[in-house]
Amino acid sequence: MKKMRLLCILMVVLAIGAGAQAAIIYETGFETTDGFSDGVSVDGVDGWVLHTGSAIASSTHALSGDLSLEMQDTGPSGSAKMLFADNGLITVEFLARPVNSTYMFGWHLYDDDDYGDSDRAVSMWFTEGKLKAYDGGTLTNIDTDISINTTYSIKIVADAASNTFNMWLDGNLKTGSGFNFRNSSDGTLCALRMFRSSAAIGNVGVIDDLVISDVPEPATMALLGLGSLVMLCRKRS
Repeated sequence: MKKMRLLCILMVVLAIGAGAQAAIIYETGFETTDGFSDGVSVDGVDGWVLHTGSAIASSTHALSGDLSLEMQDTGPSGSAKMLFADNGLITVEFLARPVNSTYMFGWHLYDDDDYGDSDRAVSMWFTEGKLKAYDGGTLTNIDTDISINTTYSIKIVADAASNTFNMWLDGNLKTGSGFNFRNSSDGTLCALRMFRSSAAIGNVGVIDDLVISDVPEPATMALLGLGSLVMLCRKRS
């Protein structure tokens, strides 16, 4: 009986240590199987809405598979946006390649679907060989050794409850103990917008293999696991 109790205690500890498991909210590689077409606007496809300018699925700079999201235009500005279910703690992962060293190419996470400037919780972009992000109201260099036509792996974990986020570039944590949201959220995040600078002409950046995940609170998951294990231990003892 003592061995069984020890085993149960060990299982509880492992369950708590395992933490939360991510559940995918949205995932796309911008492929034809997702409804995208080469050289055609992403507007209205798989939840994407063209905000300004032009954003197309393109094979010209495909990072993975046959197509990628290309932020390009021959006029002012360009951005594409998508909504997802309100969530307080999310992970956003994708591949990104800056194609122009001068103009801005980046992304915003919003807490409101009207995409107002005051709703930008996370703001980040490539420009002039750097990756920049807002830490609260301060624009900060995250990395100063960015090369054009190089593919980077981006991971952002944003917590609307604490109004903080962390960011990894090619698997390396770049935000220390965490950055503060540019603007405080209302407790949830619900929109992603990819953009390029209004002054840019032509292709500026490429996105691929986008995954947005909802991360359940670790404490909640641990308590659920704890309850199940206690019941199991009681039955076996």
